[in-house]
Amino acid sequence: MGDTDHPTPYSEKLKEQASKVDGVIMTGFLKGEQLQALFSQAKTFVMPSYHEGLPIALLEAMSYSLPAIVSNIPANLEVKLTNESYFSVGDINELSAQLVHHAQIDTKKINYDKYLNYYDWKKIAKQTMSVYNQTTSKKKS
Repeated sequence: MGDTDHPTPYSEKLKEQASKVDGVIMTGFLKGEQLQALFSQAKTFVMPSYHEGLPIALLEAMSYSLPAIVSNIPANLEVKLTNESYFSVGDINELSAQLVHHAQIDTKKINYDKYLNYYDWKKIAKQTMSVYNQTTSKKKS
């Protein structure tokens, strides 16, 4: 679903290795209908990032109610999912165990409304505008 912002030897090697494995598809950057189709057919969302800003891809997956498996980096922990959603960053065995577990069970869609409400763009824009208004009114005083 994604791609690197800037190719690195690691990302290039990963793409090369993935091309040799049946069932692994490196899609590159997707958006719009292609992204919707992928999210709507997925069983689980996995994000093994070592670093991330605000994890927009995770929030998008949550909007499709996908069970998530994400690394326990600060940005992902900030979303405050259940403990079962996280694995220790870089721990391949822990990630593998979670992937196997999700593959073997009948995963259910998850209602993330209480989480996503915190990231509501209209709400955030109003809060931001309030801060701007408070700042400008103090300067006029």
